[in-house]
Amino acid sequence: MKQDNLCMISRNNLRRYFLGTLEARNVVCSPEVGTVRPKKRSVLIKPSLLLEVASHAVMGVAVGLAFAFLVTHITALGIAALINSSPTPAAVMLKFVGTCAATFGLGATLTGLAITLTEDHDTTNAN
Repeated sequence: MKQDNLCMISRNNLRRYFLGTLEARNVVCSPEVGTVRPKKRSVLIKPSLLLEVASHAVMGVAVGLAFAFLVTHITALGIAALINSSPTPAAVMLKFVGTCAATFGLGATLTGLAITLTEDHDTTNAN
């Protein structure tokens, strides 16, 4: 029986092989067939990491909105008067609040990501 990189097993021989009537050493397949390993997720992309980064982003946006609220409501700073004196106060207020929220959100996200990636999860408290 000639082996040309193909498994030369007929259906009946295969049936006899699995039934135990044909010895395993007489049947040779050239291409090795192995188990397929499941794909592993990347170490950096974990659902818990994404959840932590998202929570930091939401907290940053909330702090940015609070900052914009406080800054526009403290009259000594004059931010509200400056916004109201512009030709389109609603658009300027929206840009100011959006910029504050985006800046704080991005800063909190990057800070949270840096803290999360550098903390060591393997240490345990020995009490």
